[in-house]
Amino acid sequence: CYRMHEGGLYNRLSRLDKFRQSVHTRKMMRRSSYFNKLQHREISRELRKREILYIKILLKKLQLVSWFRFMIFCLTA
Repeated sequence: CYRMHEGGLYNRLSRLDKFRQSVHTRKMMRRSSYFNKLQHREISRELRKREILYIKILLKKLQLVSWFRFMIFCLTA
């Protein structure tokens, strides 16, 4: 069962924050030993896809400082 309502924390986030959170979550999943090799490959594939989408949104909105911070975040994690 899934409910959408105004009181939820996730629904209050901006689109950029949702992408940032999804990238962070997948990075945590990639570090986990809980997943097998095939799952890690799929997590990495999804992570790259979301990082690219996030970068495109930042560049489209001309948020270059945020783009730069995200690129540093990607390189350090």
